[in-house]
Amino acid sequence: MSQDVSPNVHVETSITSIAYGGIGYPKKLMAIRSPPKLLYLRGRTELLDKPAISIVGTREASQSSLDWAFNAAAQSAKQGYVVVSGGAIGVDTAVHNGALSVGGGTICVLGSGLNRIYPKVNTELINRISEVGLVVSECPPDSSGNKITLIERNRITSALGDALLVVATKPKGGAMTQSLIALRQSKRVFAPDPTLGLMPNAGIERLFAKGKITRVRDVRDVFVQLPKAAAQLSIATF
Repeated sequence: MSQDVSPNVHVETSITSIAYGGIGYPKKLMAIRSPPKLLYLRGRTELLDKPAISIVGTREASQSSLDWAFNAAAQSAKQGYVVVSGGAIGVDTAVHNGALSVGGGTICVLGSGLNRIYPKVNTELINRISEVGLVVSECPPDSSGNKITLIERNRITSALGDALLVVATKPKGGAMTQSLIALRQSKRVFAPDPTLGLMPNAGIERLFAKGKITRVRDVRDVFVQLPKAAAQLSIATF
């Protein structure tokens, strides 16, 4: 299904589109069962094939969970990992902000078109990511997101990372679905030890009970089990 085509740049919106098998199409996405046929990107496309950690969680996280997610993302970025998340309110927002706070690379995977940012409340954040990181979607630029596209983007979010770190989740919801998708992709899935009290953690408890994921107390416990990334030589702030 390889297509020897160069990325197509939509100059008026600074959006690049890459077809499956085309030049620049992420190798990590080619490895999954149902890779996007076409990707739309805005920002630093070179981040796609760098060592990365996907960090996600519920929209309804406790403040301690948000703080932990922010710090985990900042530490990951300092180590040179690209931090991948979904741009949603809650944990995703904390994750992107954590990476940006230390000048790190971050990828935001949307379930809507790049010109129809969802959620709207995060428009400023996602626009910032498009300037210094990368925003990705398989949806046409002017399409609105829906329940199906929001779920479908999960396979991209986990695929772009070398591992998935789930900070907090209920037994049902997007973060729980993301965890199961990552496991089907044969990704290593990590989550904070429940004794840390990061809420909600009922979904994480369920995954631990089934022996499907690895518990950590600090994101540094994840680093030792991943391909090494080049640590940043300097830290920029935004």
